[in-house]
Amino acid sequence: MGDHEMPLQQAVIGRASPLARITGAFVYMFERLLPEPFVFAVLLTIATAILAAIFAPKHSLPDILSGWYGGIFQIFPFAFQMVLILVTGYALTSSRPVSAALKRLAKVPKTPPQAVALTVLVGLVTVTLNWGFGLVASAVFAREIAKRHRLDFAWLLAGAYSSFVMFPPGLSS
Repeated sequence: MGDHEMPLQQAVIGRASPLARITGAFVYMFERLLPEPFVFAVLLTIATAILAAIFAPKHSLPDILSGWYGGIFQIFPFAFQMVLILVTGYALTSSRPVSAALKRLAKVPKTPPQAVALTVLVGLVTVTLNWGFGLVASAVFAREIAKRHRLDFAWLLAGAYSSFVMFPPGLSS
C-alpha cells in the first residue's frame, strides 16, 4: 500500500460511524493480510498428504499421490453439473421475458426497506424454482434494485442470498 493511500483511508474512517470503522478494519485485515484461497488449497493438500502418510502407514507416497490424482478426475462430473446449472440459470435470467420481468419488478418498491424486502421475496421465489436460477436471478435483481434506489449494495446481496438460508430445498432438490 502506497503512502498516499493511508491518509485517505484514515480520513474516510475518521468520518465514519463506529460500526463502519470496525467493518473497515475487518475488510482491511481480510483483503491485505490473508493469503489467497489458492494458498489455502495448496496448504490443505499438503496437510492432507502428511496426515495420510501418518495415519495410513501401510500406503506409500505413490499410493497417496495416485489417490489424490484419481480423486481430482472423479470430481469433474459433479463440477460440470454445477457449472451447467449456473450457466443455464444465467441463460434463463438473461432471456428477454425474465430480464424484462425483473426490470419491471425492480420499479415497484418506493423505499429502501421495500427494495430489500422485495429482493428477498424474489430470491425466495426463484430459488424455489431452481437454485441455480435463484442464485443468478437474485444477484441480477439486486443489481436492478441498486440502479433505482440509493442503499448499500451489500444489504441487497445479503437479502438476495438470505433466501438460500430460509428455503434451501426448492423444487430442484
